Order: sequence, then C-alpha cells, then structure tokens
Amino acid sequence: MKVYQAINRELERQARNLGDDENFEKLIEDAFPNGSGFDSQIFIDSTNPEKFSLVIPYHCMNDNGFYDGWIEVVYTVTPSFYGFHMKANWKGYKGKYKELLAEYIGDTIHDCLDNEINSVFNQETKQFEYEVCR
Repeated sequence: MKVYQAINRELERQARNLGDDENFEKLIEDAFPNGSGFDSQIFIDSTNPEKFSLVIPYHCMNDNGFYDGWIEVVYTVTPSFYGFHMKANWKGYKGKYKELLAEYIGDTIHDCLDNEINSVFNQETKQFEYEVCR
C-alpha cells in the first residue's frame, strides 16, 4: 500500500468515526520529512471525500544560509486507480526562489506520498497500525 492510500483510508475511517487521531498523526509524522525546511507539522484537511489537502509550512533560507521566514504551500491530492494527482497552491508567494522551491517541495512530497507502507489491523484497538518502508 502507498502512503497516499493509507491517508485516504484513514480519512474515510475518521469520517465514519472509526479512526484514531493519535494513530493518524503518527502516520503523518512518520511519512513526511522533518528538517531541511520542513520544520513544522504538516496538516491534512479533508472536506471532500474524493481528495485531501496537505498544508505544508516551509521554513525558507536566505542567500547566507539563515532562516528567513515561512511560506505555506497547500497541495491538493486526488487519489485514483492509477496513482494520484497533486496540485499546488502557493497562497500568493511570489518570492525569487519559487521555481526552485516548487520543484524541491513538490518532488519531496510526491516521493513521500508514493512510498510503500505496511499496514496491520490491530484486533484489540480496531485500528490500523502503519510502518513506512524506507
């Protein structure tokens, strides 16, 4: 199973009040990067059952290598039988490194969503337990 499929399954379980927030947060924490600009928690918003949005805060650096503010990129992910489609919303960011950041952040998130993940259903808790394959 892929990470985007596990996220979609957990969102469906939460919509039916079967999901566990703690388990879902661990999945997100394990599946996505930590560091190298990804210095804050990634949030998932799902108001539409056919897609979900990843809200990604990114800590920018200036030419001297110092942190220089935050941007927030929202990727709308639409799962399908053939994989998934991502669409970025830069929320008005027009900085000089947007093209470079768009490629870096987009590739990183795409790779994270496309990673394989093991899932086991725990009969006691009635929840799925996930382990990202790296």
